[in-house]
Amino acid sequence: MSDYIVAPRSSGYRAVHVVVSYDDRPIEVQLRTRVMHEWAIAAVERTSGRMGKDLKAGLGPEVVPAFFRVVSEATATEERGEIVDPSTVERVNAMREAALRYYQFDVTTPGGPSRSSTLSRDCRALR
Repeated sequence: MSDYIVAPRSSGYRAVHVVVSYDDRPIEVQLRTRVMHEWAIAAVERTSGRMGKDLKAGLGPEVVPAFFRVVSEATATEERGEIVDPSTVERVNAMREAALRYYQFDVTTPGGPSRSSTLSRDCRALR
């Protein structure tokens, strides 16, 4: 068992991973709250795909994974039933703005529509 809730990965990823055996095959089960799942799939993996950068592997502009780390910190605080302190809220807002600027600049397809509105929607969902 790996408990990434007690000790989150450096990316901010949080979950509990349990490996069980079925028909002599190892099967990994990932236990996450809805918020943890949204962070992992909707935000980080979807953004990685749109940007063409493996953010989980540390590729791409540092500001984007830094934004996801601070969002993870804030959501972990809320999930513990605590209030997110104002300095963390300020960091989330500042990092969101920095990440959105990069994303909007980097992924606009020449001659095509900007895909930045989807990231904006995903980031609003993480507020």
